[in-house]
Amino acid sequence: MNYKTFDSVPSRSPLKVIEVMIPYIQNKIVCEIGCKQGDILYGISKYAKECIGYEIERDFIENAKTHNYECPTEIILGDFFKGDNLNQLKKSFNPEVFYSFSHGKWYIPWFENVHKHFPSSTIITAADPGNTRIQAGADERGWINKLNDKYSGELLEVEYSEKGQRANTFILHIWEPK
Repeated sequence: MNYKTFDSVPSRSPLKVIEVMIPYIQNKIVCEIGCKQGDILYGISKYAKECIGYEIERDFIENAKTHNYECPTEIILGDFFKGDNLNQLKKSFNPEVFYSFSHGKWYIPWFENVHKHFPSSTIITAADPGNTRIQAGADERGWINKLNDKYSGELLEVEYSEKGQRANTFILHIWEPK
């Protein structure tokens, strides 16, 4: 994947994550929670039917809006965990797939929040196993395993090579409704 990005790893997801998600996002309505500056969302837009980026930081959204997305794409400013935001998202877009590359302690809360509102959506959580700052609650491998223990899904560990990386792999937890 070669295109203009505003961020680099480890601040954003590795670009390789897009390739791994293709079978799950192809021709679907996809929502990226914490889309930051839209780098991964842009890559997703090459395969999705429609994209929604959800971001809490206003400064990031300005950059995210400058990408030339390849499918209809909406960038939403808001706190994913507050108020009626997910119900509004359901009424406006009703995403079929959710993706987030968050931080370990948020894996289970974000998963449960999405699953409660969108029980028939696929949920993909990305982890950086090189992020092991236990004092900050960022033991990514430990947290992704806790998520998988509670909500059994497919765990994929994928190698990648991109400047700025903490590890040479990332992990995806993919939960699909039965």
